[in-house]
Amino acid sequence: MKTRRDEVFLATKTFSRNYDGAMSDLEKSLLNLQTDKIDLWQIHSVSENENLDWIFSDNGCLKAFEEARDQGTVRFLGITGHEGPGPLKELIERYPFDTVLMALNAADRQCF
Repeated sequence: MKTRRDEVFLATKTFSRNYDGAMSDLEKSLLNLQTDKIDLWQIHSVSENENLDWIFSDNGCLKAFEEARDQGTVRFLGITGHEGPGPLKELIERYPFDTVLMALNAADRQCF
C-alpha cells in the first residue's frame, strides 16, 4: 500500500477486546500494509457468548479505537459478527459505530 494508499479504501480488524491487544493489532496492520492511516478499523467477530461490557470498559478495545480515530490514524469505527444479530444490535444501541458487517442468510428465520 505504500505507493498506492490514496487509491483504496483500507480496512483492518482486531479480535482483541482490550486496549493493549487492539493497539498492538493496529500497529501490526499499519506495518504490514506499509501505511500510517486506516480508513476502517473493526472489532471483529463479536459473538453471542462474550461479555460486551468488556469492550466498553476502561481497558477495553473501544478506548483504543476512539484514541486512534481522534489521532487521525483511523477514520471510521466498525463491528463485525458472524453469528446471530443480538450482540451487534446491543453494540449499535450503545455506541454510534460507523459500520456493521454481519452475516445474512435469507433462509435463516433469526435474521427476520
